[in-house]
Amino acid sequence: MNDFIHSYTAGYFDGEGWIVFIKNKALIKYNQRNPIFSLRLGIESTDINTLAYLQKIYGGSLYTRRKKRAMKRRLTKL
Repeated sequence: MNDFIHSYTAGYFDGEGWIVFIKNKALIKYNQRNPIFSLRLGIESTDINTLAYLQKIYGGSLYTRRKKRAMKRRLTKL
């Protein structure tokens, strides 16, 4: 993988990406006492081709959702 692709992805993520840090409650039925933390990264865009290319390189899941008038696609779990 060359530096250009990593630089492009960093710029694309900076403009279109998001990071979420989630704290879930402890699961009592599994006898856990501590909360579970998870981190999600994603990029949201209307350009499916770019997201599909990034998914091919980095992996993750590609979702499509409708939001009012525009069709948006989301790549998560990078």
